[in-house]
Amino acid sequence: MTTGRPSPEVFDETVIFRDPITRVNGFKDYSDIINLFVSVKPTFELHDIRPCGPYSVLARWTMVFPALPDNVPRPWTPKVCFTGTTTYGYSPASHKVNAHIDTWDLTDQQDWFSADAFNRISQQIIGSTLAPTPEEAGRYSVIRLRPDYEIRDYEPSAVSEAFKEGQTEISPSVFMGGPPHAEGKLSGGTVAARRFAGSPPNWLLGMAKPEDEAKKLMDGLRRDGVPFDENAGYRLVRYEGPNPLPQGKPNEVLIKVDPSYNPVWVNEEEIESKHQFHYKTAK
Repeated sequence: MTTGRPSPEVFDETVIFRDPITRVNGFKDYSDIINLFVSVKPTFELHDIRPCGPYSVLARWTMVFPALPDNVPRPWTPKVCFTGTTTYGYSPASHKVNAHIDTWDLTDQQDWFSADAFNRISQQIIGSTLAPTPEEAGRYSVIRLRPDYEIRDYEPSAVSEAFKEGQTEISPSVFMGGPPHAEGKLSGGTVAARRFAGSPPNWLLGMAKPEDEAKKLMDGLRRDGVPFDENAGYRLVRYEGPNPLPQGKPNEVLIKVDPSYNPVWVNEEEIESKHQFHYKTAK
């Protein structure tokens, strides 16, 4: 995703832009949509960029942007996070970028117009205004935000502490002792997380229970082929702080991901699939 203002010296007059909910043709409209996006002041973390064809490059990124304007009063700063890839196509005739194709991890429906992607972003915007982000969020980077879980990168020492034997519930402070996440660099402690609302009285009434949420998380990891330590179990983190949700305060269940898993690029087949999607979409 471009985070600066497009220049006609870089982008072709006929450049196209596609993501799951946007379809734009031509430099003027492309420039307008990118400038609109830049105006909401996103933060952008680039995880990797590499060639994926004779005339294209592929990047993986994480973006976070405010869900509400700066002048709207609120007890916390609601933020929206999503992750994905960008493929830039290059025209050997004009020597400029002629295609910008984004895919998002939060949906499996990448073709325009994706109602699923639109609904999931809307839900995240609404949800972020109702509940604060956990305080330890600065201690990790979200590498992949799937529809039902996140893949995060933590300091390995914090992950080792969190997954010591003999404990199921852990304090959020476990992740607060190490250094903040270094932008653009993986620390090596990969964890899958699923967030849910609830508290012990509600758990007894049949609402969301940690063990049920952990099973949903494991099912999602198996579906996506993400290896994890079956024997390590899950960890429950319960957060304090302001929260108006009637069903209880926010919680998370965490699963330790196997070290063999690369959260940036799963394998070469994934890179090739992004290249093929770019080729199909840009035609």
